[in-house]
Amino acid sequence: MRTNTSDLRSQVISLAEEHEQVLKELKNIQSVTGYISRLLDAYGIMSRRVDELENEIQEIRRNNSNVNASTRKIKEAGYRIEKTKFPNMELVWTGNR
Repeated sequence: MRTNTSDLRSQVISLAEEHEQVLKELKNIQSVTGYISRLLDAYGIMSRRVDELENEIQEIRRNNSNVNASTRKIKEAGYRIEKTKFPNMELVWTGNR
């Protein structure tokens, strides 16, 4: 009878150790899952921002084609626009000489 109790006691101790190990692994899995969830949220935000930027680029391209059309009209009228890449600089209007 004594051996059965000591066997049961050792089995309970080993089960308790396994249970603690499983709980630690579960906590690790939960933290990894949380990390992946945050990464997916960040990816979603970045992907929406990329879509917004693509729409802005398309709008700018459409506006540039409109500017090119109006520039042709100005050139036909005898004026030209000197464009600049720098946003802080003004457009210079010069007349035909």
